[in-house]
Amino acid sequence: MGRTLDKAEKEERAIRKQKISKMGKRVKKTRVNAGLTQTQLAEKSGVSYQALSYIETGRREPLCLNLQSIADVLNVTADYLMTGRMTHSDYVVLTDKLRRMNPEQLQAVMALVDTMVD
Repeated sequence: MGRTLDKAEKEERAIRKQKISKMGKRVKKTRVNAGLTQTQLAEKSGVSYQALSYIETGRREPLCLNLQSIADVLNVTADYLMTGRMTHSDYVVLTDKLRRMNPEQLQAVMALVDTMVD
């Protein structure tokens, strides 16, 4: 028979489960924002539809290679999917995209940002 988990181990497992759930929600949100269905992301990333579904619902922690494949297709870093934090390279990509915008596009982006940030 298995041993009984102590309080600290139970708390650690609960925290891990919560992190996996949040990661799955970020994967789903990023996929939806990219305009992809689960089937499309599964095909493009080489991750099975079932595995992707389990990841998005927090029922399964993704393998590292699967997470990287998903991140590559979604044009984000695996770190972002895991933590929700942008990395230096994310900021570099964002800055490059902003530089390529015309003045009207930049104004639209600024207006959008102003509605999101106090």
